[in-house]
Amino acid sequence: MSTSLKSASSSFRRPACGAEGCAGVAARIGWQLWSEPTEAQRALIGGEVLAQAHLYGAACAVLLVLAQAPRSRSPA
Repeated sequence: MSTSLKSASSSFRRPACGAEGCAGVAARIGWQLWSEPTEAQRALIGGEVLAQAHLYGAACAVLLVLAQAPRSRSPA
């Protein structure tokens, strides 16, 4: 492995990327709920439905992650 790859992989921090990803998804869903849907979104599926579907999907994902958390821990 080259030194540039080693330094890139050592600077990658999984919890930080997960937190940034969650913050980005939360910001996107918040923006969808706050702003009005575009005409294209309304014509395609109904703009209000789009934002609500993303909100419910994110809530279900959080519940699934929390349900898996106790199973993923190995006994010490």
